[in-house]
Amino acid sequence: MLSLQWHSTGLKCWMHLVECSLSRQWWVNLLPGREHLMALRLERTLFGLAQAARLWALDESLLRHFESTPCSFSPLERVLGISPKGILACFSWFAGIKLVVYLISTLVSGDCSWSLAFHRFDSYWYSRIAEFGYVGAEVSTQALSIPTSDGNEQSPWAFFPAYPACAAFLSSILAIDIPWSMEVLSWITVPTVALLYFRWSSIHLPKGRARSSTFAYLAFPFTIFLFFHYSDGLYVAAFLGAMIAADREHRWVSGLILAFAVLVRPNALFLLPAMALYNPRIVRWKDVEWKAVMKDPGVWQMCIPPMISFVLFSLYQRRMTGDPMAFATAQAGWGRSWSYPWHGFFRSGDFATQFESVYTVALIGICALLWHRLRAAFRIMLVVGILAPLLSGSVDSITRFSMAFLPLFLVISRTQFFERYYRWLIICFAILQLGCVYLWCTGNLLMA
Repeated sequence: MLSLQWHSTGLKCWMHLVECSLSRQWWVNLLPGREHLMALRLERTLFGLAQAARLWALDESLLRHFESTPCSFSPLERVLGISPKGILACFSWFAGIKLVVYLISTLVSGDCSWSLAFHRFDSYWYSRIAEFGYVGAEVSTQALSIPTSDGNEQSPWAFFPAYPACAAFLSSILAIDIPWSMEVLSWITVPTVALLYFRWSSIHLPKGRARSSTFAYLAFPFTIFLFFHYSDGLYVAAFLGAMIAADREHRWVSGLILAFAVLVRPNALFLLPAMALYNPRIVRWKDVEWKAVMKDPGVWQMCIPPMISFVLFSLYQRRMTGDPMAFATAQAGWGRSWSYPWHGFFRSGDFATQFESVYTVALIGICALLWHRLRAAFRIMLVVGILAPLLSGSVDSITRFSMAFLPLFLVISRTQFFERYYRWLIICFAILQLGCVYLWCTGNLLMA
């Protein structure tokens, strides 16, 4: 027992000293470039080994001395990649927004139900699928399923199954109603999105800038949809997880996550060409060697699982409705059909359509302005993200879809404008986000 305690003590000292060695980097500063990095890693390892070897021969009084020495990272920061203060700030912001939405909803509607404050518009379709499935929801070009007041007929086949399946699973294991299970799911997905965005941006940005980018993303007005009973939080979390796995060269893990993302929203299928080029060695189009890309087994590990996922769901749709593309047919109930991308702009005079048309034009302008800063994969992601809804002949929900334009947030975070006006951006975003909360609570179609 004493031997085991002695071994654990030595191991603890070793790990602590390797952490402390992060601040003892004087001689490697003389080396440039890659040699600097290699020497730095060697210095850390040798210093930790040397100090640990000395501790094995000394008494435990030294252990108390080294434990009192401050290190660069706390255990929580070392595991999650973000400081406890950052986690507390994110959680406070999340809980605060939830409370504000509930209070405004209660004042506007008079309904004191917590879960129903976040349950509007398409949330009812998700809860219907979670509770009853797709049973009895036949799809045809003449009659979909449920008539609406505007003359269209809508069907649950327009929505993919992963999000309602997760809600139904939580409802069964926690023995709660579907709206409450969707609320629990939002409390899981939003912190997950915040953490994954920070980890992903830390790969491409310095840590301080990554932290600022994370808070700016969370304060962005239309990320308010993360709080509602929509599938967007689950989709963004899956998309971030797939990119992080690809950055770490775990291509098969990225493929499995993308297979799940396809069942959350079919847009993930259109991102496969971008993920095929998601490689740090491919920066510009001239760096793309298509033969090498097609022969890379990692690319197929990422692309095949989501394709299989989509095919299986299409077969299920064909078995249930006779139409393997029932989800596309059902979009007619929302006034969507294949069309030229410019047909959706300003097609009606209501505030939501006018605003979303202007917003889409602004997005295209920002992408054009920052085009030269974007990697090849990021360019495809943004083009697909904007073009996919436009090809359906509508700009509806482009505000909600835009929070998945993650490369745009990343590239803007690299600019001097972001560094100079960061605090003002956060203040403006926070005010606009409160405005979006009010529009949601009053049932404005802009938030549908």
